Amino acid sequence: MATLVATLLPMVLLAGCAVGPDYKRPETEAMPVWRQDLRGQLTPGDVRLAGWWQQLGDDTLDALIDRATEASPSLALARARLGEARADAGVAQSLLFPTVNVGGLGVRSRQPRALFPLTGGQGATVSALAIQGAWEADLWGRVVRTIRSAEAAEAAAVAGYQDALVVLYAEIANRYVSLRILQQRLAVAERNVAAQRQSLALVQNRLAAELAPELEAHQATQALATSEATIPRLRSAIKRTRNALAVLVGAQPGRLDPALAERLDQPAPIPRFGGPVGVGIPADTLRQRPDIRRAERLLAAQTERIGARQAERLPRLTLSGVFGTAAVGTGLFDAANRFFSVGPSLAANLFSAGALSARVDAERARTAQALAAYEQTVLVALQDVEAALIAYGEELDRRRALERAVAASRQAVTQVKELYEIGLTDFQNVLDSERSLLSSEDQLVQSRGLLVTSLIALYRAVGGGWQSVPVPGQPPATGATDEDETP
Repeated sequence: MATLVATLLPMVLLAGCAVGPDYKRPETEAMPVWRQDLRGQLTPGDVRLAGWWQQLGDDTLDALIDRATEASPSLALARARLGEARADAGVAQSLLFPTVNVGGLGVRSRQPRALFPLTGGQGATVSALAIQGAWEADLWGRVVRTIRSAEAAEAAAVAGYQDALVVLYAEIANRYVSLRILQQRLAVAERNVAAQRQSLALVQNRLAAELAPELEAHQATQALATSEATIPRLRSAIKRTRNALAVLVGAQPGRLDPALAERLDQPAPIPRFGGPVGVGIPADTLRQRPDIRRAERLLAAQTERIGARQAERLPRLTLSGVFGTAAVGTGLFDAANRFFSVGPSLAANLFSAGALSARVDAERARTAQALAAYEQTVLVALQDVEAALIAYGEELDRRRALERAVAASRQAVTQVKELYEIGLTDFQNVLDSERSLLSSEDQLVQSRGLLVTSLIALYRAVGGGWQSVPVPGQPPATGATDEDETP
């Protein structure tokens, strides 16, 4: 017993001698406030992240997102990756414990008399049963580093799942708003076609009364045909967008639930966000965006691998043992037939032509890559928010200008038609006014939609959407981030 204690004591004392760099979270300085002025609905208050799309007040959009949460292939892929990372973490945890195997055999044999004249022809039964175990002392922290790396990779997979939610919900909202924009543009185009048919009828009446040249009839016909040609293109875009929505929510194109498909086919106004929209501060974005947390956790996982690789260059100490019993004939479980062996073994690399050192260098290079990827992710995140704020602010000015343009164009069309009917202007002015009105109305519809999609982009940029969906295998999210859970 004293010998066994003397053997194990150095192993225990050496187990705390971990090699390799300890991970430290990168310090990222963020601006105290956003550079862009907050205009319109934007306020400096906290962002409503969980269920942000519900502020649009659109039941059809809510139904699409509910279905996507259950059936989206992109979420299924993220869940599978999370399951893989958890399994890998379980494998790493098992390295702390000994491996134990059990085995046995039973053999009946007989030697040929021709080769063994004295003993040949006699049968013999050999049986054995043994339990074998081995445990590696984590002298240099290789096992601990491996476990930490796997746990960080698991946390990265959690953040990856949450990022998939952010991207999916924003993409569905974008596609849905695009569908409503296209439907409104189609309505504008159809109204314009109807108005140009009236203009053509007016020209034809004047032509019949010999009050207008035939050229004006050709001009009116050409303008009408050109406007009619825009309608198939818009209808095609509507169908493609509807199919894209079906794929996003996990359905085949054209195979969406009939009730939901009917709601999508029914034209509806472009949804709008009700009430103020908080944007928070840059530091909030760095905490909330799951892609930033994922990049940070991947950096942590990669940093731990450096120490694990360094430990491979040092000696490994393993305690192994076997206990069993063996017998020829009967008496397998007799005390006299028992055997055992126990003791440590030491193994060290003497020569590898620099392979082990090169592996450590490779891990350091991968860590540098992970750090650069993290820093890039942070910069892109801040850029995304600023871009969304810029887009929203500038689109506000554009929408207001277009509203004035539409109002003026409608008055111009009314007045120029009155002048044309009494012969005080030519038909070209009518065509120009109608084209201007169509262009202004079409742009106004798009501008109203872009205001909504810029706010959707803002919610995506600040990392909204994942907070209301529990991670598989974890309690529902409460708004806390991994910042409180990681060193």
